[in-house]
Amino acid sequence: IQPQSGLLLELFFLEKDNRYTLKEDFIIDKLWPDHSGNDKRMHSAIGRLRSLLKKIDPSFNIINKNGTYQLIIPEKTPFHEIAKNVDEMGIFTFLLDSILQKIMLG
Repeated sequence: IQPQSGLLLELFFLEKDNRYTLKEDFIIDKLWPDHSGNDKRMHSAIGRLRSLLKKIDPSFNIINKNGTYQLIIPEKTPFHEIAKNVDEMGIFTFLLDSILQKIMLG
């Protein structure tokens, strides 16, 4: 998982109490603290993460609504339980990276 996608995914999981929803301005501020971000770059970053997640499970989705993005986690996958119980994002990132490597490498 690329660092930017990993950070974006962590940001979504930090908002689990807010239904995994992020405001667009928040995403831009966090991904580009040097203020080089814009809507186009943000939409591209979201698209890359969405594509990556859909490779894991096509029912993953990230939806855009009213100036926010929401990560939709399919309940039938182990990720749903991991997401509900993650206390430290470093652990989740490690687990996700390990799973992605196994999927991509066969």
